[in-house]
Amino acid sequence: MLFSQRPVAVFCGILALCSAYIHASWCLDTPSKTEAKLNSCGQARVFTPAGMIHLQDRCSIHMFSNQKLGLRDDKQGIEYNWDVIGTCGQAGSGDGPEWKSIRLIDMDRQGNVFVVDRGLKCVKRITPHGNVSTVAGTCGSSASVPADPFAVDVMRNGNLLVNDFFGGKMYEVSANDPSNITLLTVNGHVPTFKGPDGMDAATDGTIYVADFSDNDIKKINPDGSSSSIFSTSKPVDTAVESSGTILITAGWPGSTITRISPSGQDLGRVGSSAVVSITGVNLDSQGRALAINRGTGKVYRIASDGSESILKDSNGDDISVPGAYHAVEAPNGDIIVGDTNQKCVKRFNGTFAAA
Repeated sequence: MLFSQRPVAVFCGILALCSAYIHASWCLDTPSKTEAKLNSCGQARVFTPAGMIHLQDRCSIHMFSNQKLGLRDDKQGIEYNWDVIGTCGQAGSGDGPEWKSIRLIDMDRQGNVFVVDRGLKCVKRITPHGNVSTVAGTCGSSASVPADPFAVDVMRNGNLLVNDFFGGKMYEVSANDPSNITLLTVNGHVPTFKGPDGMDAATDGTIYVADFSDNDIKKINPDGSSSSIFSTSKPVDTAVESSGTILITAGWPGSTITRISPSGQDLGRVGSSAVVSITGVNLDSQGRALAINRGTGKVYRIASDGSESILKDSNGDDISVPGAYHAVEAPNGDIIVGDTNQKCVKRFNGTFAAA
C-alpha cells in the first residue's frame, strides 16, 4: 500500500528530491517506476531501477544496490501483505490459516504458496494477499484423498502433483478446479511407487520422484514408461535444474544434497559439511539451490559453482527456522518457509535475504 502521513524526506528516482514532511502521499517518479511500500513492521521502502531506498521510522535512510542484492528491478509486480500465516505455537484442526504439521511447500508463477499439512492430511494455498484455501484433500479427515500427503509440486501446466506416501500413489489436482483430483496418469500409464515423497518435473515433462520406501529415484518419462535410475538411502526430495541435472536429498534424517544426471549418474555432493539434515530442496530464480538445515534452521543458497551463503532476516541476523522442511523464493525475491515446529508459515523480506 502507499505510505502516507509520515514526515520524511525521500529521494524520488535518482535525481528528484521531494519536499520534507509529506503528509498526503509520496512524490513518485513515474518515469523511473519508483514504488513506495509499507510493510507490517512499519518500514517504508522505495524501489527504483537504480537502487532501493529503505526508510525506517522517520530518521534513517539506507540505500542498497539492486544489482548487488540480486533483486529484480520490477519486483515481478507481486507484493505480499503478510509476514506470518497462522498462529505460531498453536496447532490447527481444519481449513483456513491454521496448521498442524507442515511439510514440503511449493509456489506457482503467480506467487501462490502451496503448503502440505501432513497432520491435517491436506494441501492449502496461500495467496500473496494472505487468503488461505484448501486445494487438495479434506483437512482433518481420515477419509481424505490423498490420505497421506507429504509433498506437492506445481507442474508446468499449473496443476498440482501431490503424493500419497503410505498409499504409494501420486495424484494430479486441477489448478482451475481443486475438486478435480485424479491418479497421476502419464500417456495412459499409472506409475507405481512404494513410498513416494518429493518430486519435480523437467521442462520436457519427465518427472523425478524420491521413492523414500524403495530407496531410489524413479524417472517417469513422457511416454508413460518408468524406471529406477538411482539407488540411495531414504531419499526425500528432488529438484530439476535448468541443465537437466537433478538435485536430490537423501539419507534421512541426516540428509545431504547430491546432483545426478538424467540417466542416474552420481555427479557428487552439493554444499559444504554444514549443509546437512536437509529435507526439501528448491531452486531460486537464478537456479541456485535453497535448502534448510533442520537442526539449526539456517537457510542456505548454493550456486552451481559450489559457493554458498546463509540468508539473513531484516535485522541482519541469519534466518533461523529449526525443524523446517522447505523454503521457496517468491517472484519478488522474498523467502517463504513453512515452520513445522511453530506451526505457521513465515515470510522473510527478499531485500535482506538476497545474497
